[in-house]
Amino acid sequence: MLNNMGNVRVKAQGNQFAFGVYTDDGGTEKQPYGLFNEQDIQDLAGRLNHIAPKTYNGWTNYETCAVKLWLDNDEGSQELQRELLDQAKDTPKVSVWTIEETVKFTLADLLKDTVDEMRGELYPGASMFTDLLGAALSEVNWNEIAESIIND
Repeated sequence: MLNNMGNVRVKAQGNQFAFGVYTDDGGTEKQPYGLFNEQDIQDLAGRLNHIAPKTYNGWTNYETCAVKLWLDNDEGSQELQRELLDQAKDTPKVSVWTIEETVKFTLADLLKDTVDEMRGELYPGASMFTDLLGAALSEVNWNEIAESIIND
């Protein structure tokens, strides 16, 4: 995987480029990857775009942004957020986490469970739509939403 290779450095040589991987501590080149032309670079960039993390309006992804926008959309949803935050604050500290982490992770779980419950009420049974909605909700970064609620 790219993340485990260290730092990749590129050197231009005319209209070709040479890649070398360096250690994170600034050590010497581990392995040169040869010369690549501009088309090779564009192909690689296209492939990397598919695996690179994507963000959406400052959130982890579209799904996270959409859920938070809907949770902020009306007074009832905002009240629900406050109630779940109060409930999370009343949770006893988990020994391996700080108090802040306990609140954040508990709130994230409460949010996920609540939204899953809403989904089940709106779309009971199995269907293409419940599968797609479930897949989208599985991409939501609940910890990020919880942290946003705590910081508001």
